[in-house]
Amino acid sequence: MTHPDDTYTADGFDWPHDSIVQHEVSHNFDADEGGWFKYEHPAECIMNYQWAYDGTNIWCSSCSGVVDNGIWS
Repeated sequence: MTHPDDTYTADGFDWPHDSIVQHEVSHNFDADEGGWFKYEHPAECIMNYQWAYDGTNIWCSSCSGVVDNGIWS
Protein backbone atom coordinates (compact mmCIF):
# COMPACT_ATOMS: atom_id res chain seq x y z
CA MET A 1 0.00 0.00 0.00
CA THR A 2 1.32 3.46 -0.82
CA HIS A 3 0.57 6.78 0.75
CA PRO A 4 -1.45 9.09 -1.54
CA ASP A 5 1.51 11.42 -2.11
CA ASP A 6 4.26 8.83 -1.50
CA THR A 7 5.98 10.94 1.17
CA TYR A 8 5.41 8.95 4.39
CA THR A 9 6.40 11.75 6.71
CA ALA A 10 5.79 12.12 10.43
CA ASP A 11 3.71 14.97 11.78
CA GLY A 12 5.90 18.05 12.14
CA PHE A 13 8.87 16.48 10.34
CA ASP A 14 9.39 16.35 6.61
CA TRP A 15 11.43 13.14 6.84
CA PRO A 16 10.60 9.64 5.66
CA HIS A 17 9.47 7.38 8.50
CA ASP A 18 12.24 4.85 7.90
CA SER A 19 14.89 7.54 8.48
CA ILE A 20 13.22 8.66 11.70
CA VAL A 21 12.96 5.07 12.93
CA GLN A 22 16.59 4.29 12.09
CA HIS A 23 17.77 7.44 13.88
CA GLU A 24 15.64 6.87 16.97
CA VAL A 25 16.23 3.11 17.29
CA SER A 26 19.97 3.77 17.03
CA HIS A 27 19.72 5.55 20.41
CA ASN A 28 18.62 2.20 21.91
CA PHE A 29 22.06 0.89 20.97
CA ASP A 30 23.89 3.84 22.59
CA ALA A 31 24.35 6.07 19.53
CA ASP A 32 24.55 9.70 20.62
CA GLU A 33 22.75 12.61 19.01
CA GLY A 34 24.83 13.87 16.09
CA GLY A 35 23.81 17.51 16.25
CA TRP A 36 21.49 19.61 14.13
CA PHE A 37 23.87 20.84 11.44
CA LYS A 38 26.39 19.03 9.24
CA TYR A 39 29.32 21.02 10.62
CA GLU A 40 28.59 19.44 14.03
CA HIS A 41 29.02 15.93 12.56
CA PRO A 42 31.08 16.33 9.37
CA ALA A 43 30.98 12.64 8.42
CA GLU A 44 27.75 11.68 6.65
CA CYS A 45 25.58 10.02 9.31
CA ILE A 46 21.92 9.30 10.08
CA MET A 47 22.53 10.49 13.66
CA ASN A 48 22.85 14.11 12.50
CA TYR A 49 19.53 15.82 11.79
CA GLN A 50 20.69 17.70 8.69
CA TRP A 51 22.30 14.61 7.14
CA ALA A 52 19.16 12.59 7.92
CA TYR A 53 16.88 15.27 6.51
CA ASP A 54 18.98 15.30 3.34
CA GLY A 55 18.29 11.58 2.92
CA THR A 56 21.26 9.65 4.25
CA ASN A 57 20.52 6.22 5.69
CA ILE A 58 24.04 5.30 6.85
CA TRP A 59 26.01 5.72 10.04
CA CYS A 60 29.47 7.24 10.05
CA SER A 61 32.19 4.78 11.05
CA SER A 62 32.15 6.02 14.65
CA CYS A 63 28.38 5.67 15.11
CA SER A 64 28.37 2.38 13.21
CA GLY A 65 30.87 1.00 15.70
CA VAL A 66 28.78 2.20 18.64
CA VAL A 67 25.59 0.67 17.21
CA ASP A 68 27.33 -2.61 16.34
CA ASN A 69 28.78 -2.80 19.85
CA GLY A 70 25.37 -2.00 21.36
CA ILE A 71 23.71 -4.75 19.33
CA TRP A 72 26.30 -7.48 19.90
CA SER A 73 27.39 -6.80 23.48
